[in-house]
Amino acid sequence: MPNTGLQVSGQGVSITDDVLNAGAREFVAGLVRAFAERRLALLDARREAQAAWDAGSRLSFPAFPDGDWRAEPAPEPLRDRRVENIVPAMPEPFVTALGAGANGVVADFEDALSPTWPNLMAGQQALREYWRGAAARSGPQVTARVRGWHLEDRHVSMDGQRVPAALLDAGLYLFHNLGPAREAGRPLHLCIPKLEGAGEAALWADVLHHSCDVLDAPAGAVKCSLVIETLPAIFRVDELLAELRDFVVGVHAGRWDYLFSFIKTLRSRPDAVLGDRAGLTATEPFVAAYMRRLVDSAHRRGVHAIGGNGTFVPMEVDAEADRTARARVRQEKVREVTLGFDGTWVAHPGLVGVAREAFEEHLPHPNQLYRVFKDSRVTPADLLEVAAPVVSLDGLRSNIRAAVRYLAAWLAGEGSVVIDHQLEHIGTAEIARSQLWQWLHRNTSLADGGMLTPALFDELLAEETAAAASGGGFPPENYKRASALLGELVKADGFADFLTDTACEELP
Repeated sequence: MPNTGLQVSGQGVSITDDVLNAGAREFVAGLVRAFAERRLALLDARREAQAAWDAGSRLSFPAFPDGDWRAEPAPEPLRDRRVENIVPAMPEPFVTALGAGANGVVADFEDALSPTWPNLMAGQQALREYWRGAAARSGPQVTARVRGWHLEDRHVSMDGQRVPAALLDAGLYLFHNLGPAREAGRPLHLCIPKLEGAGEAALWADVLHHSCDVLDAPAGAVKCSLVIETLPAIFRVDELLAELRDFVVGVHAGRWDYLFSFIKTLRSRPDAVLGDRAGLTATEPFVAAYMRRLVDSAHRRGVHAIGGNGTFVPMEVDAEADRTARARVRQEKVREVTLGFDGTWVAHPGLVGVAREAFEEHLPHPNQLYRVFKDSRVTPADLLEVAAPVVSLDGLRSNIRAAVRYLAAWLAGEGSVVIDHQLEHIGTAEIARSQLWQWLHRNTSLADGGMLTPALFDELLAEETAAAASGGGFPPENYKRASALLGELVKADGFADFLTDTACEELP
Protein backbone atom coordinates (compact mmCIF):
# COMPACT_ATOMS: atom_id res chain seq x y z
CA MET A 1 0.00 0.00 0.00
CA PRO A 2 1.48 3.40 -0.95
CA ASN A 3 2.42 5.78 1.85
CA THR A 4 -0.17 8.49 1.27
CA GLY A 5 0.30 10.07 4.68
CA LEU A 6 -3.30 9.16 5.59
CA GLN A 7 -3.49 7.50 9.00
CA VAL A 8 -6.58 5.64 10.20
CA SER A 9 -7.24 5.04 13.88
CA GLY A 10 -10.71 3.51 13.51
CA GLN A 11 -10.61 0.01 14.98
CA GLY A 12 -12.53 -3.24 14.79
CA VAL A 13 -14.34 -2.72 11.48
CA SER A 14 -13.61 -5.46 8.98
CA ILE A 15 -14.74 -3.47 5.92
CA THR A 16 -12.31 -0.60 6.57
CA ASP A 17 -9.74 -2.11 4.19
CA ASP A 18 -12.38 -2.25 1.45
CA VAL A 19 -13.78 1.23 1.94
CA LEU A 20 -10.37 2.79 2.57
CA ASN A 21 -8.39 0.74 0.09
CA ALA A 22 -5.16 2.02 -1.46
CA GLY A 23 -6.90 3.96 -4.21
CA ALA A 24 -9.41 5.55 -1.87
CA ARG A 25 -6.66 6.58 0.55
CA GLU A 26 -4.68 8.23 -2.22
CA PHE A 27 -7.76 10.04 -3.56
CA VAL A 28 -8.78 11.38 -0.14
CA ALA A 29 -5.18 12.35 0.62
CA GLY A 30 -5.10 14.29 -2.65
CA LEU A 31 -8.21 16.22 -1.63
CA VAL A 32 -6.69 17.02 1.75
CA ARG A 33 -3.43 18.21 0.21
CA ALA A 34 -5.29 20.40 -2.27
CA PHE A 35 -8.03 21.92 -0.12
CA ALA A 36 -7.52 21.56 3.65
CA GLU A 37 -5.66 24.86 4.07
CA ARG A 38 -8.36 26.80 2.23
CA ARG A 39 -10.95 25.29 4.53
CA LEU A 40 -9.08 26.56 7.59
CA ALA A 41 -8.91 30.05 6.13
CA LEU A 42 -12.66 30.00 5.48
CA LEU A 43 -13.36 28.94 9.06
CA ASP A 44 -11.24 31.89 10.20
CA ALA A 45 -13.40 34.11 7.98
CA ARG A 46 -16.51 32.71 9.69
CA ARG A 47 -15.11 33.67 13.09
CA GLU A 48 -14.27 37.17 11.87
CA ALA A 49 -17.78 37.64 10.50
CA GLN A 50 -19.29 36.44 13.77
CA ALA A 51 -17.12 38.87 15.72
CA ALA A 52 -18.43 41.69 13.53
CA TRP A 53 -22.04 40.66 14.15
CA ASP A 54 -21.35 40.42 17.88
CA ALA A 55 -20.01 43.98 17.68
CA GLY A 56 -23.22 45.25 16.11
CA SER A 57 -22.74 44.80 12.36
CA ARG A 58 -26.02 44.11 10.58
CA LEU A 59 -26.73 41.36 8.08
CA SER A 60 -27.75 42.63 4.67
CA PHE A 61 -28.09 41.35 1.14
CA PRO A 62 -24.72 41.64 -0.60
CA ALA A 63 -24.28 43.80 -3.69
CA PHE A 64 -24.42 40.87 -6.06
CA PRO A 65 -25.32 41.34 -9.74
CA ASP A 66 -28.71 39.79 -10.33
CA GLY A 67 -28.16 38.79 -13.95
CA ASP A 68 -30.29 36.31 -15.79
CA TRP A 69 -28.15 33.18 -15.62
CA ARG A 70 -29.81 29.84 -14.98
CA ALA A 71 -28.28 26.54 -14.07
CA GLU A 72 -28.23 23.74 -16.58
CA PRO A 73 -31.45 21.68 -16.37
CA ALA A 74 -31.20 18.82 -13.92
CA PRO A 75 -30.59 15.39 -15.44
CA GLU A 76 -33.70 13.28 -15.82
CA PRO A 77 -33.41 11.32 -12.53
CA LEU A 78 -33.37 14.64 -10.61
CA ARG A 79 -36.27 16.41 -12.35
CA ASP A 80 -39.04 14.92 -10.22
CA ARG A 81 -38.13 15.29 -6.55
CA ARG A 82 -41.60 15.60 -5.08
CA VAL A 83 -40.87 13.20 -2.20
CA GLU A 84 -37.46 12.27 -0.83
CA ASN A 85 -36.88 10.02 2.17
CA ILE A 86 -33.88 11.08 4.26
CA VAL A 87 -32.45 8.35 6.50
CA PRO A 88 -29.22 7.65 8.38
CA ALA A 89 -26.47 6.39 6.08
CA MET A 90 -26.78 2.91 7.53
CA PRO A 91 -27.59 -0.35 5.70
CA GLU A 92 -30.96 -1.22 7.29
CA PRO A 93 -32.74 2.18 7.09
CA PHE A 94 -31.20 2.82 3.68
CA VAL A 95 -32.47 -0.45 2.20
CA THR A 96 -35.91 0.10 3.77
CA ALA A 97 -36.11 3.60 2.27
CA LEU A 98 -35.25 2.29 -1.20
CA GLY A 99 -38.51 0.34 -1.18
CA ALA A 100 -40.74 3.05 0.33
CA GLY A 101 -41.88 4.56 -2.97
CA ALA A 102 -40.08 7.93 -2.73
CA ASN A 103 -38.61 9.69 -5.76
CA GLY A 104 -35.29 9.88 -3.97
CA VAL A 105 -33.44 8.54 -0.94
CA VAL A 106 -30.94 10.66 0.97
CA ALA A 107 -28.31 8.72 2.90
CA ASP A 108 -27.31 11.13 5.66
CA PHE A 109 -23.78 11.21 7.08
CA GLU A 110 -24.47 14.47 8.89
CA ASP A 111 -27.54 15.22 11.02
CA ALA A 112 -29.01 11.71 11.23
CA LEU A 113 -25.81 9.72 11.83
CA SER A 114 -23.76 9.44 14.99
CA PRO A 115 -20.26 9.51 13.45
CA THR A 116 -18.72 6.45 15.06
CA TRP A 117 -16.24 4.63 12.87
CA PRO A 118 -18.48 1.54 12.40
CA ASN A 119 -21.38 3.81 11.34
CA LEU A 120 -19.27 5.75 8.84
CA MET A 121 -17.81 2.63 7.25
CA ALA A 122 -21.18 0.83 7.12
CA GLY A 123 -22.76 3.83 5.40
CA GLN A 124 -20.07 4.06 2.74
CA GLN A 125 -20.23 0.31 2.16
CA ALA A 126 -24.03 0.38 1.77
CA LEU A 127 -23.71 3.05 -0.92
CA ARG A 128 -20.98 1.09 -2.70
CA GLU A 129 -23.22 -1.96 -2.83
CA TYR A 130 -26.19 0.07 -4.06
CA TRP A 131 -24.35 1.66 -6.97
CA ARG A 132 -23.04 -1.74 -8.07
CA GLY A 133 -26.46 -3.37 -7.99
CA ALA A 134 -29.42 -3.52 -10.35
CA ALA A 135 -31.46 -1.03 -8.26
CA ALA A 136 -29.10 1.78 -9.27
CA ARG A 137 -30.56 1.71 -12.79
CA SER A 138 -34.25 1.67 -11.96
CA GLY A 139 -34.74 2.60 -8.30
CA PRO A 140 -35.07 6.03 -6.68
CA GLN A 141 -32.29 8.55 -7.17
CA VAL A 142 -29.83 8.22 -4.29
CA THR A 143 -28.11 11.18 -2.63
CA ALA A 144 -25.37 11.30 -0.01
CA ARG A 145 -25.52 14.18 2.49
CA VAL A 146 -21.95 14.73 3.65
CA ARG A 147 -20.74 16.48 6.77
CA GLY A 148 -20.11 20.24 6.83
CA TRP A 149 -16.87 22.21 6.59
CA HIS A 150 -16.80 22.85 10.34
CA LEU A 151 -16.24 19.20 11.27
CA GLU A 152 -13.09 17.10 11.36
CA ASP A 153 -13.05 13.33 11.54
CA ARG A 154 -11.31 12.08 14.64
CA HIS A 155 -10.51 8.68 13.11
CA VAL A 156 -8.45 9.83 10.11
CA SER A 157 -5.46 12.16 10.12
CA MET A 158 -2.74 13.35 7.77
CA ASP A 159 0.55 14.96 8.73
CA GLY A 160 -0.61 15.01 12.34
CA GLN A 161 -3.85 16.89 11.58
CA ARG A 162 -7.36 15.49 11.54
CA VAL A 163 -8.87 15.22 8.07
CA PRO A 164 -11.86 17.48 7.22
CA ALA A 165 -14.96 15.30 7.58
CA ALA A 166 -16.49 16.77 4.41
CA LEU A 167 -13.49 15.70 2.32
CA LEU A 168 -13.52 12.21 3.82
CA ASP A 169 -17.25 11.68 3.22
CA ALA A 170 -17.35 13.20 -0.26
CA GLY A 171 -14.01 11.71 -1.29
CA LEU A 172 -14.99 8.15 -0.47
CA TYR A 173 -18.42 8.55 -2.04
CA LEU A 174 -17.03 10.01 -5.27
CA PHE A 175 -14.10 7.63 -5.55
CA HIS A 176 -16.11 4.45 -5.16
CA ASN A 177 -19.33 5.40 -6.92
CA LEU A 178 -18.78 7.92 -9.69
CA GLY A 179 -17.88 5.24 -12.23
CA PRO A 180 -20.72 2.85 -11.32
CA ALA A 181 -23.23 5.73 -11.32
CA ARG A 182 -22.17 6.70 -14.84
CA GLU A 183 -22.55 3.09 -15.95
CA ALA A 184 -26.06 3.09 -14.47
CA GLY A 185 -26.94 6.28 -16.39
CA ARG A 186 -27.38 8.29 -13.17
CA PRO A 187 -25.69 11.39 -11.79
CA LEU A 188 -23.81 11.07 -8.53
CA HIS A 189 -25.65 13.54 -6.31
CA LEU A 190 -24.31 15.16 -3.14
CA CYS A 191 -26.23 17.17 -0.54
CA ILE A 192 -24.02 19.91 0.94
CA PRO A 193 -24.93 21.32 4.38
CA LYS A 194 -24.26 24.40 6.52
CA LEU A 195 -22.62 26.76 4.04
CA GLU A 196 -22.24 30.35 5.22
CA GLY A 197 -20.49 32.22 2.43
CA ALA A 198 -19.52 32.31 -1.23
CA GLY A 199 -15.95 31.23 -0.51
CA GLU A 200 -17.20 28.01 1.06
CA ALA A 201 -19.34 27.27 -1.98
CA ALA A 202 -16.41 28.07 -4.28
CA LEU A 203 -14.29 25.59 -2.35
CA TRP A 204 -16.91 22.89 -2.90
CA ALA A 205 -17.00 23.74 -6.63
CA ASP A 206 -13.22 23.30 -6.83
CA VAL A 207 -13.41 20.01 -4.90
CA LEU A 208 -15.98 18.68 -7.37
CA HIS A 209 -14.08 19.90 -10.46
CA HIS A 210 -10.87 18.38 -9.10
CA SER A 211 -12.62 15.08 -8.37
CA CYS A 212 -14.09 14.86 -11.85
CA ASP A 213 -10.67 15.58 -13.38
CA VAL A 214 -8.86 12.96 -11.28
CA LEU A 215 -11.59 10.35 -11.81
CA ASP A 216 -11.79 11.13 -15.53
CA ALA A 217 -15.47 12.12 -15.54
CA PRO A 218 -17.25 15.12 -17.07
CA ALA A 219 -18.46 17.75 -14.61
CA GLY A 220 -22.05 16.86 -15.52
CA ALA A 221 -21.59 13.43 -13.94
CA VAL A 222 -21.73 15.03 -10.49
CA LYS A 223 -24.56 17.18 -9.17
CA CYS A 224 -25.24 18.76 -5.81
CA SER A 225 -28.01 20.36 -3.78
CA LEU A 226 -27.43 22.83 -0.95
CA VAL A 227 -29.15 22.79 2.42
CA ILE A 228 -29.77 26.48 3.13
CA GLU A 229 -29.86 26.10 6.90
CA THR A 230 -27.81 29.01 8.21
CA LEU A 231 -28.82 32.63 8.59
CA PRO A 232 -25.82 33.91 6.58
CA ALA A 233 -26.67 31.49 3.76
CA ILE A 234 -30.20 32.79 3.22
CA PHE A 235 -28.75 36.29 2.84
CA ARG A 236 -26.14 35.04 0.34
CA VAL A 237 -28.03 32.31 -1.46
CA ASP A 238 -27.51 33.91 -4.90
CA GLU A 239 -23.76 33.89 -4.38
CA LEU A 240 -23.76 30.27 -3.22
CA LEU A 241 -25.71 29.18 -6.29
CA ALA A 242 -23.48 31.19 -8.62
CA GLU A 243 -20.30 29.62 -7.28
CA LEU A 244 -21.72 26.12 -7.75
CA ARG A 245 -23.59 26.76 -11.00
CA ASP A 246 -21.73 23.94 -12.81
CA PHE A 247 -23.14 21.40 -10.35
CA VAL A 248 -26.13 22.73 -8.44
CA VAL A 249 -29.63 21.37 -9.08
CA GLY A 250 -31.47 22.24 -5.88
CA VAL A 251 -31.72 23.85 -2.45
CA HIS A 252 -33.30 22.43 0.69
CA ALA A 253 -34.97 24.04 3.70
CA GLY A 254 -33.56 22.93 7.07
CA ARG A 255 -35.75 24.65 9.63
CA TRP A 256 -34.34 23.43 12.96
CA ASP A 257 -30.75 24.07 11.91
CA TYR A 258 -31.79 27.43 10.48
CA LEU A 259 -33.35 28.47 13.78
CA PHE A 260 -30.25 27.25 15.61
CA SER A 261 -28.12 29.37 13.26
CA PHE A 262 -30.44 32.34 13.81
CA ILE A 263 -29.70 32.20 17.54
CA LYS A 264 -25.99 31.51 17.02
CA THR A 265 -25.52 34.38 14.58
CA LEU A 266 -27.60 36.93 16.52
CA ARG A 267 -26.58 35.80 20.00
CA SER A 268 -25.46 39.28 21.00
CA ARG A 269 -28.83 40.88 20.14
CA PRO A 270 -31.47 41.06 22.90
CA ASP A 271 -34.17 41.58 20.25
CA ALA A 272 -33.47 38.20 18.63
CA VAL A 273 -34.72 35.93 21.43
CA LEU A 274 -37.03 33.20 20.14
CA GLY A 275 -40.00 31.72 22.00
CA ASP A 276 -40.93 28.10 22.68
CA ARG A 277 -39.60 25.70 20.05
CA ALA A 278 -43.05 24.22 19.48
CA GLY A 279 -44.31 27.62 18.33
CA LEU A 280 -41.59 28.19 15.74
CA THR A 281 -43.60 26.82 12.84
CA ALA A 282 -43.50 27.70 9.16
CA THR A 283 -46.34 30.17 9.75
CA GLU A 284 -44.13 32.45 11.85
CA PRO A 285 -43.51 35.53 9.63
CA PHE A 286 -39.70 35.40 9.78
CA VAL A 287 -39.70 31.66 9.07
CA ALA A 288 -42.18 32.09 6.22
CA ALA A 289 -39.92 34.84 4.79
CA TYR A 290 -36.98 32.42 4.86
CA MET A 291 -38.97 29.83 2.93
CA ARG A 292 -40.24 32.37 0.36
CA ARG A 293 -36.74 33.67 -0.29
CA LEU A 294 -35.49 30.11 -0.68
CA VAL A 295 -38.09 29.30 -3.34
CA ASP A 296 -37.69 32.60 -5.17
CA SER A 297 -33.88 32.44 -5.28
CA ALA A 298 -33.87 28.82 -6.42
CA HIS A 299 -36.46 29.26 -9.16
CA ARG A 300 -34.83 32.38 -10.57
CA ARG A 301 -31.77 30.19 -11.16
CA GLY A 302 -33.72 27.21 -12.47
CA VAL A 303 -33.02 24.85 -9.57
CA HIS A 304 -35.43 22.89 -7.42
CA ALA A 305 -36.55 24.05 -3.98
CA ILE A 306 -37.14 21.17 -1.57
CA GLY A 307 -39.14 21.72 1.62
CA GLY A 308 -38.50 20.77 5.21
CA ASN A 309 -38.28 17.37 6.83
CA GLY A 310 -41.45 15.70 8.11
CA THR A 311 -40.36 13.88 11.26
CA PHE A 312 -43.54 12.32 12.69
CA VAL A 313 -43.30 8.58 13.41
CA PRO A 314 -46.48 6.58 12.66
CA MET A 315 -48.19 5.27 15.81
CA GLU A 316 -49.78 1.85 15.40
CA VAL A 317 -50.99 1.69 19.01
CA ASP A 318 -53.10 4.87 18.86
CA ALA A 319 -55.07 5.10 15.64
CA GLU A 320 -56.74 8.43 16.46
CA ALA A 321 -53.48 10.15 17.41
CA ASP A 322 -51.90 8.69 14.30
CA ARG A 323 -54.63 10.13 12.06
CA THR A 324 -54.31 13.54 13.72
CA ALA A 325 -50.54 13.62 13.33
CA ARG A 326 -50.70 12.48 9.70
CA ALA A 327 -53.21 15.23 9.02
CA ARG A 328 -50.75 17.78 10.45
CA VAL A 329 -47.97 16.43 8.26
CA ARG A 330 -50.21 16.62 5.22
CA GLN A 331 -51.16 20.19 6.08
CA GLU A 332 -47.47 21.09 6.36
CA LYS A 333 -46.71 19.54 2.97
CA VAL A 334 -49.68 21.27 1.34
CA ARG A 335 -48.36 24.57 2.72
CA GLU A 336 -44.97 23.86 1.13
CA VAL A 337 -46.28 22.93 -2.28
CA THR A 338 -48.65 25.90 -2.43
CA LEU A 339 -45.78 28.18 -1.44
CA GLY A 340 -43.87 26.97 -4.49
CA PHE A 341 -41.64 24.13 -3.30
CA ASP A 342 -40.96 21.42 -5.87
CA GLY A 343 -40.60 18.62 -3.36
CA THR A 344 -40.17 17.73 0.28
CA TRP A 345 -38.33 15.48 2.71
CA VAL A 346 -39.73 12.93 5.14
CA ALA A 347 -37.70 11.12 7.79
CA HIS A 348 -39.84 7.98 8.10
CA PRO A 349 -40.71 5.68 5.18
CA GLY A 350 -44.27 5.52 6.52
CA LEU A 351 -44.78 9.19 5.61
CA VAL A 352 -43.86 8.88 1.95
CA GLY A 353 -47.49 8.24 0.98
CA VAL A 354 -48.79 11.21 3.00
CA ALA A 355 -46.29 13.59 1.41
CA ARG A 356 -46.86 12.20 -2.09
CA GLU A 357 -50.62 12.62 -1.79
CA ALA A 358 -50.21 16.27 -0.74
CA PHE A 359 -47.75 17.13 -3.49
CA GLU A 360 -49.39 15.26 -6.33
CA GLU A 361 -52.80 16.74 -5.53
CA HIS A 362 -51.43 20.29 -5.84
CA LEU A 363 -48.55 19.61 -8.23
CA PRO A 364 -49.53 16.99 -10.83
CA HIS A 365 -46.34 17.58 -12.84
CA PRO A 366 -42.72 17.04 -11.72
CA ASN A 367 -41.90 20.58 -10.54
CA GLN A 368 -42.93 24.24 -10.53
CA LEU A 369 -39.67 25.98 -11.42
CA TYR A 370 -41.67 28.67 -13.19
CA ARG A 371 -42.89 30.17 -9.88
CA VAL A 372 -41.07 33.27 -8.60
CA PHE A 373 -42.09 36.19 -6.38
CA LYS A 374 -41.30 39.22 -8.52
CA ASP A 375 -43.77 41.51 -6.77
CA SER A 376 -43.19 40.38 -3.20
CA ARG A 377 -39.47 39.94 -2.72
CA VAL A 378 -38.32 39.28 0.82
CA THR A 379 -36.34 42.06 2.55
CA PRO A 380 -33.62 41.77 5.22
CA ALA A 381 -36.10 43.14 7.76
CA ASP A 382 -38.52 40.31 6.91
CA LEU A 383 -35.85 37.73 7.75
CA LEU A 384 -34.81 39.33 11.04
CA GLU A 385 -37.99 40.56 12.66
CA VAL A 386 -39.28 38.29 15.41
CA ALA A 387 -42.24 38.61 17.76
CA ALA A 388 -41.87 39.08 21.50
CA PRO A 389 -40.91 35.63 22.82
CA VAL A 390 -43.30 33.50 24.83
CA VAL A 391 -41.27 31.05 26.90
CA SER A 392 -43.05 28.56 29.11
CA LEU A 393 -42.02 26.03 31.71
CA ASP A 394 -43.25 23.31 29.35
CA GLY A 395 -41.03 24.77 26.63
CA LEU A 396 -38.04 24.64 28.96
CA ARG A 397 -38.73 21.05 29.90
CA SER A 398 -39.31 20.07 26.27
CA ASN A 399 -35.92 21.39 25.20
CA ILE A 400 -34.10 19.78 28.13
CA ARG A 401 -35.89 16.47 27.57
CA ALA A 402 -35.16 16.45 23.83
CA ALA A 403 -31.49 17.35 24.24
CA VAL A 404 -30.77 14.85 27.01
CA ARG A 405 -32.60 11.96 25.35
CA TYR A 406 -31.09 12.66 21.97
CA LEU A 407 -27.53 13.03 23.26
CA ALA A 408 -27.81 9.83 25.33
CA ALA A 409 -28.71 7.95 22.15
CA TRP A 410 -26.13 9.76 20.01
CA LEU A 411 -23.37 8.84 22.45
CA ALA A 412 -24.44 5.21 22.00
CA GLY A 413 -24.03 5.48 18.24
CA GLU A 414 -27.64 6.27 17.27
CA GLY A 415 -28.17 9.46 15.28
CA SER A 416 -31.86 9.14 14.45
CA VAL A 417 -33.93 8.93 17.64
CA VAL A 418 -37.67 8.74 18.35
CA ILE A 419 -38.66 11.31 20.99
CA ASP A 420 -42.33 12.09 21.65
CA HIS A 421 -43.33 10.40 18.35
CA GLN A 422 -40.88 12.51 16.32
CA LEU A 423 -37.79 11.15 14.56
CA GLU A 424 -35.21 13.61 15.80
CA HIS A 425 -31.74 14.35 14.43
CA ILE A 426 -28.83 16.42 15.76
CA GLY A 427 -30.55 19.63 14.62
CA THR A 428 -33.14 19.09 17.36
CA ALA A 429 -30.46 18.96 20.04
CA GLU A 430 -28.81 22.06 18.55
CA ILE A 431 -31.94 24.23 18.56
CA ALA A 432 -32.90 22.93 22.02
CA ARG A 433 -29.56 23.71 23.68
CA SER A 434 -29.15 27.03 21.85
CA GLN A 435 -32.55 28.19 23.06
CA LEU A 436 -31.70 27.17 26.61
CA TRP A 437 -28.43 29.14 26.42
CA GLN A 438 -30.22 32.17 24.97
CA TRP A 439 -33.02 32.12 27.56
CA LEU A 440 -30.60 31.72 30.46
CA HIS A 441 -28.18 34.42 29.34
CA ARG A 442 -30.94 36.88 28.42
CA ASN A 443 -32.69 36.59 31.82
CA THR A 444 -35.82 35.50 30.02
CA SER A 445 -39.14 35.83 31.85
CA LEU A 446 -41.41 32.80 31.84
CA ALA A 447 -45.05 32.93 30.85
CA ASP A 448 -45.77 30.87 33.99
CA GLY A 449 -44.13 33.48 36.21
CA GLY A 450 -40.56 34.09 37.31
CA MET A 451 -37.54 33.74 35.07
CA LEU A 452 -35.01 31.14 34.03
CA THR A 453 -32.11 31.10 36.47
CA PRO A 454 -29.13 28.72 36.74
CA ALA A 455 -30.75 27.16 39.81
CA LEU A 456 -34.03 26.51 38.00
CA PHE A 457 -32.19 25.11 35.00
CA ASP A 458 -30.21 22.73 37.21
CA GLU A 459 -33.41 21.59 38.94
CA LEU A 460 -35.21 20.89 35.66
CA LEU A 461 -32.14 19.23 34.15
CA ALA A 462 -31.90 16.83 37.09
CA GLU A 463 -35.61 15.99 36.89
CA GLU A 464 -35.64 15.41 33.13
CA THR A 465 -32.43 13.39 33.23
CA ALA A 466 -33.84 11.13 35.96
CA ALA A 467 -37.06 10.67 33.99
CA ALA A 468 -35.16 9.84 30.81
CA ALA A 469 -32.86 7.37 32.58
CA SER A 470 -35.81 5.64 34.25
CA GLY A 471 -37.26 4.94 30.82
CA GLY A 472 -34.21 2.89 29.92
CA GLY A 473 -33.01 2.30 26.40
CA PHE A 474 -29.40 3.20 27.07
CA PRO A 475 -26.93 2.72 29.96
CA PRO A 476 -27.42 5.12 32.89
CA GLU A 477 -23.94 6.49 32.23
CA ASN A 478 -25.11 7.80 28.84
CA TYR A 479 -27.80 9.95 30.44
CA LYS A 480 -25.31 11.21 33.02
CA ARG A 481 -22.82 12.17 30.31
CA ALA A 482 -25.57 13.75 28.17
CA SER A 483 -26.80 15.79 31.15
CA ALA A 484 -23.30 16.99 32.00
CA LEU A 485 -22.61 17.97 28.40
CA LEU A 486 -25.87 19.89 28.11
CA GLY A 487 -25.29 21.66 31.41
CA GLU A 488 -21.78 22.67 30.36
CA LEU A 489 -22.97 24.08 27.03
CA VAL A 490 -25.97 25.96 28.42
CA LYS A 491 -24.23 27.57 31.40
CA ALA A 492 -20.99 28.49 29.62
CA ASP A 493 -20.38 32.22 29.25
CA GLY A 494 -19.59 31.83 25.56
CA PHE A 495 -21.80 30.18 22.96
CA ALA A 496 -20.33 26.99 21.50
CA ASP A 497 -20.66 27.15 17.73
CA PHE A 498 -21.57 23.44 17.41
CA LEU A 499 -22.27 20.94 20.15
CA THR A 500 -20.71 18.22 17.97
CA ASP A 501 -17.32 19.92 18.33
CA THR A 502 -17.39 18.85 21.98
CA ALA A 503 -19.67 15.82 21.85
CA CYS A 504 -17.66 13.95 19.19
CA GLU A 505 -14.85 13.55 21.71
CA GLU A 506 -17.29 11.61 23.92
CA LEU A 507 -18.12 8.98 21.29
CA PRO A 508 -16.81 5.43 21.74
